Amino acid sequence: FEGELSFGFTRPLSGFNDGKRVWGPSYSMELRYNLHDLPLDIGFNINSSMACYEFNVFNDDYYYDGTTDIHKLEQDNMTMSIAVVTDWNFRQGRRTNPFVGLGIGTAATDVSYDSPFGDSRTSKWSPVFMPRVGVELFCHLRFTLSANITRSGYHTLQFSIGGVIGGRPKKAKETATN
Repeated sequence: FEGELSFGFTRPLSGFNDGKRVWGPSYSMELRYNLHDLPLDIGFNINSSMACYEFNVFNDDYYYDGTTDIHKLEQDNMTMSIAVVTDWNFRQGRRTNPFVGLGIGTAATDVSYDSPFGDSRTSKWSPVFMPRVGVELFCHLRFTLSANITRSGYHTLQFSIGGVIGGRPKKAKETATN
């Protein structure tokens, strides 16, 4: 078994209501089991990511600040997901271990700030699909590039850096000879 805590940055994969795509944060926790007979691991991932957009908003009664005719408003589309994940490890147990993987699960999506398109909350449950590729170094440091595909306006591309605890290959036990 091995556990991983990671943090990173996200970028929306697609546009949303003519907003400018901007960088956002991501956080993740994962627990995996490395199979003995195959270079494969399987586990669970809990992920929080944001698809952040910036909009130019014309002043009106709701957003009027009294200073300009147009101002910028940021909208953060948040996704909290839980997924079953699996990775194919090309050099499992070695100091450099490239991998490709996939996650499938469910996600809760919501707008974290007031939307420039109305005050209604948009909380919904959606399926999530997470293809990913990366490399694990020295059995403890993991760099991952993944996509979080769930619902229009919430899709993100994520780059994360994670710390891994456990999962190291077991050392062969020495046998005593007389």
